[in-house]
Amino acid sequence: MRVEAQSISVVFPGKILFRQLNFALESGERMAILGPNGSGKSTVIKLVSGQLRPRSGRLVYQTEEGVVEAEAACFRMGFAAPYAELIEELTVAEHFDFQRGFRPFRNHLDFEEFRDILGLILAPNQRVSSLSSGMKQRVKLALAVLSEVDLLLLDEPCSNLDAAGRAWYGRLLDDHLDGRSLMVGSNHVPEEIALCTRRLELTGAVL
Repeated sequence: MRVEAQSISVVFPGKILFRQLNFALESGERMAILGPNGSGKSTVIKLVSGQLRPRSGRLVYQTEEGVVEAEAACFRMGFAAPYAELIEELTVAEHFDFQRGFRPFRNHLDFEEFRDILGLILAPNQRVSSLSSGMKQRVKLALAVLSEVDLLLLDEPCSNLDAAGRAWYGRLLDDHLDGRSLMVGSNHVPEEIALCTRRLELTGAVL
């Protein structure tokens, strides 16, 4: 999937975050969104994912079939972020089944294979609320990366991951990214942007 931001402006109370921001993520490209805290990395991810609308400008999504509307494009994206919460009352298996109902997994992945890729020991009825923050982050990333989507949007993917978790994240992308488009928001964490071939540096808000 190709995504182009055309003259995007984002305004919050008391500040202009972006003014006339332009960029293009080509199909199969791997882009890191970098910058200091408050520079708008998460905002870019939210804009591309359709969670946030710009004050002005537009985002254009293009697939092999041609230009698609944002509402349709969102079903072709996998998204994971520290602020995107899992449903605490559900088990991991229930999360897997819930997502499979509206977005299929790659290669007809079943839950046993999914659990093996997670690399976690999970009790059959273990609820998400009982998982550590690092285990929850693995589940979020696996749900996104293992989905049958064209574009992966990962905001600070190594948040809450220890050294073993960061190594697991690297293997997850090595094994399953293939030729898909990738956008990663990061505070210059080497493990997060290791596979990125292009960088978009953000400078911060205009007051």
